[in-house]
Amino acid sequence: MKTILKQTLLSLTCLIAAGVQIAEAQVNIIALHHEGTVTLCKQGIQDAITQAVEGDTLYLSEGVFGGFTVNKGITIIGTGMATCISGSVGTSGTFENLYIGNMEMMQNVTFNGNQSDIRLVQCRILGDCLFYKQGSDFSYTNIAIQMCYIAGTLKAEGNVTTGLTVSRSWINNFSGGGAYEGAATFVNCNIGGPGTGGGSTNIFVNCICYYLGYGTYNNCLYVENEYSGQSYQTLYNCWQTSSRPWDESFTVPLFSEEQLREAGYIGTDGDVVGADGGNAPFTLVSPLLQVTEKTLEVDNTERKLRVSLTLGRK
Repeated sequence: MKTILKQTLLSLTCLIAAGVQIAEAQVNIIALHHEGTVTLCKQGIQDAITQAVEGDTLYLSEGVFGGFTVNKGITIIGTGMATCISGSVGTSGTFENLYIGNMEMMQNVTFNGNQSDIRLVQCRILGDCLFYKQGSDFSYTNIAIQMCYIAGTLKAEGNVTTGLTVSRSWINNFSGGGAYEGAATFVNCNIGGPGTGGGSTNIFVNCICYYLGYGTYNNCLYVENEYSGQSYQTLYNCWQTSSRPWDESFTVPLFSEEQLREAGYIGTDGDVVGADGGNAPFTLVSPLLQVTEKTLEVDNTERKLRVSLTLGRK
């Protein structure tokens, strides 16, 4: 009898331990920070956005989350590339002060409406990043994209986007969409194709470009000059190389910071050109506090899960 009892208890212990491991692997945590109070949101990221008010912050744990639409000025921060958004991300309506940072987005990021003071920081976007135009009803102002990777196209349609600044980012392709009044400025970026939209109003400083499109280029390294000699292109102190600046997948730089520095590719601010050079190189690692330790316990008496989190820097 004792042997049977021991075996039964051992089996129950193993089942509980396995259940805790499975539950821990599946738990995605969304913490809503509002005026010093933190609330755990259990229904998903879209419901958490609905609960939030202007100025609130949502912290996302590691894990896979669904897509979402933002219609208010809030902050959404992940842990880095371990926070994955599997669905589309978008905006709607009129608001200001939106910050999205430290996460991977598997699909498109599409802006719809009238929004200002938008920041995308340390995000990896595997689709397109689109600032959508619908007649004269939509407009976007004061947009900052910092230390991001966009595998698709960064597109600012029509004359609806003003004050777009992209810094220390990898952009596979840029399309100004005819935004002649909405100049975009790129600083220390790697750009596969600068595009033909925006005329000479687009500005590229300390960038590495596969080919040169429309705009003004200052201290840039490029492979091909597709629109050489045209009136909508101006070059100051630029260098041409016969080597590819990155691999075929546009993910691995073929020039190291040391090679760029040795070759004399120094920008106006003293940085080597491109997203990986300089004093603050391109990174997708979050500088913010992250969850470094977590425990999950099953309270069978009260039928609850007890979660403990420790914040730190990885």
